[in-house]
Formats: sequence, C-alpha cells, structure tokens
Amino acid sequence: MSGDTFVPVVFELELPLLELQARSFARHVAPELVERVLVLDNTRHGIPARWRDAIVTAYGVHAPRVDVVAARDVAPPVTALGWTSQQVLKLAVARHVRTDRYVALDAKNVVVRPLEAGYLRGPDGRSRVGAHPYTHHPLRPSVERALAYFGLDAGDHLAHFPATVTPFVLHTQEVLGLLDEVERRDGTTFERAFVRHDVTEFALYAAWLTWRHVDRSSIYAEDQPGCPTVWPGRPTRAAVDEAVRAAGSGLPVLSVHRTALVRMDDDATAALCAFWAGAGLFTDAAAARAYVDDYRRFFGRQVWAKRAREAPARLARRVRERVGA
Repeated sequence: MSGDTFVPVVFELELPLLELQARSFARHVAPELVERVLVLDNTRHGIPARWRDAIVTAYGVHAPRVDVVAARDVAPPVTALGWTSQQVLKLAVARHVRTDRYVALDAKNVVVRPLEAGYLRGPDGRSRVGAHPYTHHPLRPSVERALAYFGLDAGDHLAHFPATVTPFVLHTQEVLGLLDEVERRDGTTFERAFVRHDVTEFALYAAWLTWRHVDRSSIYAEDQPGCPTVWPGRPTRAAVDEAVRAAGSGLPVLSVHRTALVRMDDDATAALCAFWAGAGLFTDAAAARAYVDDYRRFFGRQVWAKRAREAPARLARRVRERVGA
C-alpha cells in the first residue's frame, strides 16, 4: 500500500499553526504513510521565506516530500473570503495530486499520537470518513443545497451524511469527475460555480458520490471516529479536557481553532499546553505556553488587516443573501 498525499491549506493567520502541524507530522506520522505533502499557500503575497523555511524544516523526515504551491496556481481567485477560497482549493487541488487518494487538512489539525493507517482506511481497503445527522446541524442549509444541486431529496439523506470536517479523505478521480460535472452543468469554471451555489466542499463531494454511486458504502466506510476540536464558541477548560480525553481514547488528531486559542483563559491554556508537551510537540509546558503567547501577538497583528481586506466581499455576500431572501 503506497502512501497518501496530505494537503494542508494555509493563510496568513494560520502560519504558526501549520508549523505546529508540521512538527506533529515529524513526531507522529510514519514516512510510509506519506507520499507527498502538498501545502496550498493561500496567503495574499506568498508565504514569507522565513516562514516557508521554518515550516518545511519542521516536517523533519517528511521535508523532502513537501511541496508548497501558490493557491493561484491551483485555482483562479474568485472570492476574497478566505474560508470559501480554502474550500475551493481542497477540491481543485485534485488536478495536482498524483496519488489515488489525498487527505485534506486544515492548519488546526495536529497529530498528537502515532497516526495509524487504520484511521484513514478500513481493513477492507475502503477510505474512512465520519458521518452524523444534519437535521439540526448549523450546516444543514449548505448540505441541502449540495444535495439539491444533484436533484437529491434532502429528506432522504439528512439523518446520516458524511461529516464536513478535516482530516477528510478524498478519492482523486472522484473529485476530478465532480469538477468536470459541475463545469458541464454550469457552463463556467468550477471555482465560479462553487461560489455561486454557496455550498461547502465536502458536502458537495458527498452529494456527488451519492448521486453517482447511490450507495456511498461501496467506496467509503462512514465510521471514522472523528477529530476532537476546541471551537471558538466554547474555548473553555471543559472543552479542552473533553478533547484531551477523546484523544486519549486513541484518536490521533486534535484540533484547536485559531480563535479558540486566542480566547482561552489561563486555566484552559495551561491544560492544552500540558497536553501538547505530553504529546511530544514541545519540550515542556512552558515552551508550549510561549508558543501560545507568541501566536496571540501574531494573531492580533494579522487579524485587522484580514478583516479590512474581506469587508467588501462580506458586505456583497450579505446583500446577495437579503436580495435572495
């Protein structure tokens, strides 16, 4: 079994998080699992050389397999909204992937214990993703739009549908088929069509698989246990403890959203830093805390520029939503 391509997408605010992810790969991901690391540089002017060198070096044994590719070389820019552009990239990158599968990552995904092949692939060879109900999920409207795009009745699928979180395993040929089908239907580039239909990348991909194969279980085992995540809406000690317990049960990836990392109080931060140090990502909790403090200062410098840059696009989107309401 050959390794997979791992595809993290990064923009300015998450460069330090990607460096931590790279460090976690060096520590916890065996070389035979990785064919290539394809870093998608979604920064405005390119990752600065010092950051680029630090990130590649942090990959350790994987460094020779790391390629950093500018987002504009993967997909033409069609929106100033970073979240949407990153979703486009996670699908459009299939045109640059040489392996049968690739694993989409966010910079917040950190490997905290040895990554076993079975986390991404079941014993029968099928790729693994998580799944859950969307009947009361905040992303339900996006899932419904994705299903409707392929003429599928949401009522038949909302009770059990693939989770739209990273790490997410994608089949390269299936994604290429999706890109072609969307361009055929819409008569424009995939990137423009994606923004027009206001969907999310993994929901659209899962809807495509459902329309194309009817039974997704021929390709995927929808039983991946997931990735514990600390989200901005609950950056608490309790949330950190829950994520750490989940990781302790054998889950190899733990994610902390950048805004949650900034908002955490001292108690939550101390618990997270102790866990990161115990996972071998820092020499001790004090070093982890220094990393967090540095990141918070970095975040403060970057966030205002990002908000100003995205303000016109966000306003235009709100206007479209009101007109369409």
